Amino acid sequence: MRNDRVRYMMENYTLNLKSVQERRWHTLFTAAISHESFPHLLFNMVSFNALVGYAILIRFPLPTLFYLGVGSGLASDLASLYDWHRKGQQERYGLGASGVISGIGTALACTRPWASFGFMFIPVSIPLWALMAGYIAYDSYRLNSEGSTIGHAAHLGGSGFGVLFYVLFLRRYGGIINYWRSYSSRFLKR
Repeated sequence: MRNDRVRYMMENYTLNLKSVQERRWHTLFTAAISHESFPHLLFNMVSFNALVGYAILIRFPLPTLFYLGVGSGLASDLASLYDWHRKGQQERYGLGASGVISGIGTALACTRPWASFGFMFIPVSIPLWALMAGYIAYDSYRLNSEGSTIGHAAHLGGSGFGVLFYVLFLRRYGGIINYWRSYSSRFLKR
């Protein structure tokens, strides 16, 4: 009985190549709300709460946050599927909201790069651009690591979507595009 429940959960609430090949498309959504353990859920929800709380504070509309979150989740799942297919890892599975968090965090870092965030129990604030750049660098470095159980491709897929979403929909909130325009105009005047 327990094995049947575990198999059902694995087939319907985690992302894996077999589920997608068998047209269980709902796993592209359910994997983002499933977590392996309470610490995994806690870490993701504390991060999600901090980022979404800040996005609401700077007046992102709720539908915008919804589309950003769903798009980041789908992009992270597609990046994971591609990575597993590329590596021939047919039995690999993924779950968790970290791809969504990476997308939201990266979009916010593009919008408000100098916003300061504390990093879990470390009493030093870090600019959001540095925090997200550090995550992206770490995930890029570890992407092809053999025994890693972390979804590095998912994080990168979510972050990539966050940048794209910023460029297409969030530029009006300012951010790196304004810094780039200011810098390039000063540079070109010389």
